[in-house]
Amino acid sequence: VDAAALKTLNGKVTSPVTVTATNITGFLSDVKAIYDANTAGEITGLGNEVVTLTDTGSVDAADLDAVNRLTTGVLTANSVTEVKGSAVDLLKVYSSGNSAGVIAGLGNETIKITDTGTVAAADITTLDGLTTGSITATAVTKLTGSVTEITAARSGATVTGVTSLALTGSTETFDASSYLASNADLITAFGNTPDSAVTHYLAFGVNESRNLDSFDEKSYLASHGDLLTAFGSDTAKATDHYISNGYNENRALDTFDEFGYVASYSDLITALGADANAAVDHYINFGYGESRSSTFDASSYLAANADLQAAFGSDLEAAKKHYINHGASENRLLA
Repeated sequence: VDAAALKTLNGKVTSPVTVTATNITGFLSDVKAIYDANTAGEITGLGNEVVTLTDTGSVDAADLDAVNRLTTGVLTANSVTEVKGSAVDLLKVYSSGNSAGVIAGLGNETIKITDTGTVAAADITTLDGLTTGSITATAVTKLTGSVTEITAARSGATVTGVTSLALTGSTETFDASSYLASNADLITAFGNTPDSAVTHYLAFGVNESRNLDSFDEKSYLASHGDLLTAFGSDTAKATDHYISNGYNENRALDTFDEFGYVASYSDLITALGADANAAVDHYINFGYGESRSSTFDASSYLAANADLQAAFGSDLEAAKKHYINHGASENRLLA
């Protein structure tokens, strides 16, 4: 029976359509529609038919798996040229252990992995071994697995969107932009090319104990008013700017005076205390837009308080922290 005809008939009658046919043919979308109707009770009698798909282009892996599990008969997809879907659904389709039946005719299709986040590298390699067609996974941004597994996945598929890795046994997640920004020689060698950064890390960096993320994007932003004006608090854009422009411009990485900033405002002393990270966060999110700046004079504060000068000498950072932690509440002289 033709799936499209059965689908049309089902739409024209109010009572359930009983099917006694042993073979179903048609496009996957129509076949799935009639099996869904069977599940809903609108069609009866389906469940053990041989299904032959007539699609000659791309089909959805989730739909293919769904139909396969709704009939104990063989599902044949000889004419399909591409199967697309999540890695999980694709593995179900290509698995040889489908308990609900067998999908025949697969093995030379193009596979399109549609995941937009994290995928296990081993799953991509498994799929690569199940089709002679090419595999694309350009929306995948993160691969998990060992160096060997990730390298194999990148060799077996087109995965140009990957910028992050979670290596087995590692406590750190690799981020390509952070890796580049943390290693000046790599900026010189590759510029802002995350794919090259991933390749370098897998081949060399992981064994060289390279620093994965020593670049402080928030402090970089806080140190440059023009970047705050252009990017706001967007740290990803700040990192990209440093790699593409800031490094070659010899931009300072951190000239923001965190404790001086807090010491300059009584409300920040109360709210933030001597928390340098909170100070940077406040400045890039609020302080810059409020035209706040660091006006606290640590040298004058030391000169006005002999005991502090005796305790800290010329340590200006210690003086700023003392004022935040004690001096403000003690109404210490500022000058």
